[in-house]
Amino acid sequence: MALYKILLVDDEEEVRTSIMRKIPWEQLGYVVVGDAENGEDALEKVRLLEPDLILTDIKMPYMDGLTLAERVKQERSSTEIVIFSGFDDFEYAKQAIKLNIIEYILKPVNVEELTDILSRLKVRMDERIAEKRDVEALRENYRRMLPVMKEHFLSDVLHDKIPPEQIEEGFHRFELFRDGTGRKWAAAVVHIEYPEEQEVPSSISLHRERELIPLSVKNLMQDALREKYAFADYVTADGLCAIFALKSTRELEKLTGVLNQVCSDCARILELSVSIGIGEAWEGVEKLSESYREAKDALGYRTIMGSGIAIFINDVERSHKEQLQFSEQDEGELLAAIKFGGREEIVRVVDRLVSKLEQGRVHTSQYQIYLISITNCLMYLMQKYELDLYQIWGRETDYLEVISHLVTAESMRNFLVNTCTAISENVNLERDNAVKNTIKDAKSYILEHYTNPELSVETVCEYLHLSQAYFSTLFKKETGKSYVNYITELRLNKAVELLNRTDDKTYVIAAKVGYQEPNYFSYVFKKQFGVSPSKYRSEPANSL
Repeated sequence: MALYKILLVDDEEEVRTSIMRKIPWEQLGYVVVGDAENGEDALEKVRLLEPDLILTDIKMPYMDGLTLAERVKQERSSTEIVIFSGFDDFEYAKQAIKLNIIEYILKPVNVEELTDILSRLKVRMDERIAEKRDVEALRENYRRMLPVMKEHFLSDVLHDKIPPEQIEEGFHRFELFRDGTGRKWAAAVVHIEYPEEQEVPSSISLHRERELIPLSVKNLMQDALREKYAFADYVTADGLCAIFALKSTRELEKLTGVLNQVCSDCARILELSVSIGIGEAWEGVEKLSESYREAKDALGYRTIMGSGIAIFINDVERSHKEQLQFSEQDEGELLAAIKFGGREEIVRVVDRLVSKLEQGRVHTSQYQIYLISITNCLMYLMQKYELDLYQIWGRETDYLEVISHLVTAESMRNFLVNTCTAISENVNLERDNAVKNTIKDAKSYILEHYTNPELSVETVCEYLHLSQAYFSTLFKKETGKSYVNYITELRLNKAVELLNRTDDKTYVIAAKVGYQEPNYFSYVFKKQFGVSPSKYRSEPANSL
């Protein structure tokens, strides 16, 4: 098992160094990934280093140990915390207990006592991980969740939310259509007309248990279909949905007859009006979402055909033709490739879009509508990032005119790849500029408010409308410094300027640069420059 990560927090560097040197960390199953001199610095490192255990003093400047513990528990409840404290901090100890910090060590830290605590904590963390990795428990949870997971999977298939290559994997995982006899795929939608409460007959108790009605209909339908068809079904808000694997399109006529009988049985046995819409049988599981849309359309003809029957879409829409559509899934994949992928990902998505065009064999007008749909999506993205056609194509032109000249699949492919790549490059440039402007705004805000002792990373993030975790990562990446180190360096440099050009007392300068406690200011100053503020001022060269 990997070593548990520890963050050590104490405002006395000697204490941190002593603890790190005296404890046999690796033998105990730990590794010290970092240290911090106050709670504010520690909180930022917690977000970056994600330690399993924090060893922290209570009394520290900026943010004390208990505040740090409370903030950490809010963000990372699994992180263990050990508190160091002096004899006179019993009230702090009581607060620590309220925060579920059950390990509390008096200073000076005893190596044997800390080693014992670390050993106990390792056992506790090992047990927690073991529980989470308990294969049998996980397998039992999986078995309990399997029916719900199967229903979500079937729903996602019909709503075109799963890539075709993953559908067959899902059928195998949920043990569906195992005989492999299906060559055509069709969907059916069952609509149940629930009786009004005032119309419920006293003799039919089922009508008063509305949540049981879909299950009753499902049982009747399964009895009728079992042994005859390979199918899978699930309950929806107002009925059922079913997927059928058929040997041929001719089976649809017989299936419609069987489902008609199901509607009759529901009326006779359950005294419910049940209608069923049936979509066309298509080659390939990726067409199930199309059959599902057709099944829903078929149900729309209830007002014409009447309720309580099964309606096959081709019986009511004999002029049905395959349509080439730029779906929501297509749009999502294309936008994701542009915004987050490189040219290779863009080419992959465009190739899939063009292959749909080649396989569709549609009329020229429908081909142009398909391409216009894709281009409108790209134009919307360009508008969102305030790009113009000149940035993308190097010239101002009417994009509809451009589309009219794309008469082959290859020309369409080249157009889309080049356009999407150009948009991607500009979007990434805009994103980089936005990051630089954000850091610039942050620096300006810090420079304007560094004299305020209450200035914190939370304040800056509230001003910028950013999360602390994102800002901390962004700030460190762009400046090479953490927020705490950056503002400390700024304040100390400003203090040096005041020492050089004013006769202000040290405590006055400390207040002017944002330090409430003169002693802590002197401590930080000496740590940074090697001399105290007063000694710095008295030096003949007066320089650092």
